[in-house]
Amino acid sequence: CVLQRPWPHLKCDAEREGRDAYAWQHPQKQARALLRELSVDQLVAVAHVYGLEKLACMEDRRKAESMLPAFPHVARPQKLQRCHGYLEDISWTQLVLMLRNLAAKGSGAAGSGAQQEDEHGRRMEAAAARYLHEVCDALLANHLRDEAAQPAQGHSIVSWRMRGICAAHGRLEVWEEVQRRMGFGDMLLLTSRPAHFLQDEIRLVSSLVGPCFVASVVAQKDQLDRAVFSCDVLYVAGVQDAALACLARFEKFPTTLAILNVCHSDRLAWHLRDRGVRFVAYWPSVVNDPEAVAFGVAFVRCLLRLPIEEAFAEARRCVAETECGPALLSDAS
Repeated sequence: CVLQRPWPHLKCDAEREGRDAYAWQHPQKQARALLRELSVDQLVAVAHVYGLEKLACMEDRRKAESMLPAFPHVARPQKLQRCHGYLEDISWTQLVLMLRNLAAKGSGAAGSGAQQEDEHGRRMEAAAARYLHEVCDALLANHLRDEAAQPAQGHSIVSWRMRGICAAHGRLEVWEEVQRRMGFGDMLLLTSRPAHFLQDEIRLVSSLVGPCFVASVVAQKDQLDRAVFSCDVLYVAGVQDAALACLARFEKFPTTLAILNVCHSDRLAWHLRDRGVRFVAYWPSVVNDPEAVAFGVAFVRCLLRLPIEEAFAEARRCVAETECGPALLSDAS
């Protein structure tokens, strides 16, 4: 189905090759039938769970999240597992086109259960489908950057590198105001059981990146949820503790980098990587507290001027040869 688009000025390689880049490239028939059975609320949930991670930067993810309807409290349909591979593989643009196509056909208009028997419920579902269709048009018109369309390049915490540049030129206050207004570049410093030098670590890291949100792993669930989904960098400090399992409940992490500066954090590192964190630094075995603090602070300092991989390599040099050094996972691992 070729959609008539309100954004004729957008061009891409597919169009130059004679293909319509703004047509939904349908999955196999069985998957397509399953997708058409989803309600509007379930389509919105698909947009949040599968869509935001496909965008190239945190700013675009927050823009998309602000435009989408709020994440609905709906159960994840079991049948969606059969479409999981397709939803993971398609690009942001294709996902939005899919949602637009299904909303235009009133995919959820028939509703289910009581809604199917209730005329008011059917009208509400149809109105929600029309609204989702309009939201998809707005998302496409906003030129949000698709990760799949970005050229290969070094990954950086751009807001931190800008902080370093502005500080070097005496413009740090200006950049901090930009960050405050735009709401990006935040770091969540999550503490587990206290270790020696923990307060020194918090103080040193905070002095490098500016104000950051410090919370305990035993913080209230709602508070922790908001902090996790609004941060660019997750920094975990303290002693390895079973309470860190609280991070395992998140199905998706929109975070660019996680620094797990605690012993034996390899299992958690792989979990975060598999849930969408692009880079995860961790300690695969026991590490002395002074070494961990020195590495964590050096890594953050290097991130102010270097891409993530280079910053990690440079910070790793400060670890004594007697230690089993930290490791770095990436989404390409």
